[in-house]
Amino acid sequence: MIKSRGHRLILLFLLLFGCGTSVTFGQVNLLYYNKVDTLSFGQRFNLKSNFVDWVTLTPNLGVEFALNNKNWNLWTVGMYGRFNWNTNSKENAYYVYDLMGGRLELRRYWHSRMPKRVFYVGVYGGANKFDIKLSGTGKKGQSFVGGLMFGTVSQLYGYQNGARLDLDLGINAGVVFAKWHEYKRELIGDKYVYTVTEPENDYQLTFSPWIYAASTDILNVSLVYHFGTKLSNRYKKRLQIDNNYRIALEAAKVRRDSINTVLEKMRRHRADSLEKVDYEKRFEQQHLELERKYQNDSLRKVNEVLREEQLKERAEAKRVADSLKVVEREKAIEERANAKRMADSLKVVNAEKAKEERLQKGQERENAKRTADSLRVVQKNQEQEAQLQKAKAKEDAKRERDSLKQANELKRQEAIKAKEEEKELKKRKKAEEKTNKEKKENSKDATPAVSENSSTENNSSESDKQEESTDRNKE
Repeated sequence: MIKSRGHRLILLFLLLFGCGTSVTFGQVNLLYYNKVDTLSFGQRFNLKSNFVDWVTLTPNLGVEFALNNKNWNLWTVGMYGRFNWNTNSKENAYYVYDLMGGRLELRRYWHSRMPKRVFYVGVYGGANKFDIKLSGTGKKGQSFVGGLMFGTVSQLYGYQNGARLDLDLGINAGVVFAKWHEYKRELIGDKYVYTVTEPENDYQLTFSPWIYAASTDILNVSLVYHFGTKLSNRYKKRLQIDNNYRIALEAAKVRRDSINTVLEKMRRHRADSLEKVDYEKRFEQQHLELERKYQNDSLRKVNEVLREEQLKERAEAKRVADSLKVVEREKAIEERANAKRMADSLKVVNAEKAKEERLQKGQERENAKRTADSLRVVQKNQEQEAQLQKAKAKEDAKRERDSLKQANELKRQEAIKAKEEEKELKKRKKAEEKTNKEKKENSKDATPAVSENSSTENNSSESDKQEESTDRNKE
């Protein structure tokens, strides 16, 4: 069940369809005429309602207003609104189609070949609030819409008071910017509640089928109630019905033609005067060209005389140059001969100088060789003397080292003998002391005597060991 009060909305639609039928239900047969018709302010309004929205149980109403009060006016502006919101009062239904919105329209009409039908094209823009749930998931939010419309309007029915009921068939297309959140219908306890499954997003361009169709109102099947004259006498071409307008256009055309003829005459007169001026200019130019030609001929003759004089001067200058070239050639030959003699003499002098220098260098080399030989002999003698001196010094040093070794050996042997004598003296003294102690202790008991002898022997052995270690350290 979509709506709980749908039958009431259908009754409202039927009442709108029957509006204005209180006088008569017959169609008035007024003739189609071609003349200018002035509409009153009230006759410029139209009321309309979209049958597609009534099918979805959405009440809607639109108002259209002609921008001019003549029947040749082609432009209209309109407002359109619909409201169907929160119709479920008892429980949260599974199917929901709530829609609230409005928009503004601008249309231009024109007639076809059939006088009872007109076509239109226009633009629109508006805003909507929607809550649509035709499946498991619903969408609730707001949208802004704008786009183009195209359609046709046909006469259906005429009333006694001159008003008409027409049929408007059209298509709306455009763009939709919307934001919404998604929800589901769930059973909690013994009641159905709506729970949000996806949070609300920002405004974005969308082509979601139900949101797009509901926001743009993509199909338009409307009934239009025209106040005043019928559709066939509206939206005429002004040129066909307004004689004054045609006369004004013809007068303007004649005026333009007369102005064009005057302008054409002025242009021709100007062209003729310009031709005369051009003829005079050409005559003056020819006169100037003749004078320039005469001057050029006279200048040509003068130039020929001057050219002959220049040729003569060039011939004289050539003869002088040839004579100068002969003189310069002879001078150059003499200078070359003198230079050759000078070069030969210089070569001889240079050869003699080089010979002398070679002799001097040979003598210097011989002298240097002699001095070098003498220096080598002196160096050899000095080296031999130095080697002899080194050998003598080595032998003297060797003798001194040998004598020192022998003296050190003797000293070491004497020290060893002295140490051995000292050791023997110490041993003798110890032996004498031992004998003296034994004699003194003979009178004592056997057991204490034995213990003391062992202690004295241990002491004497330790003292002997210490003396030997000291002697070794001294050595």
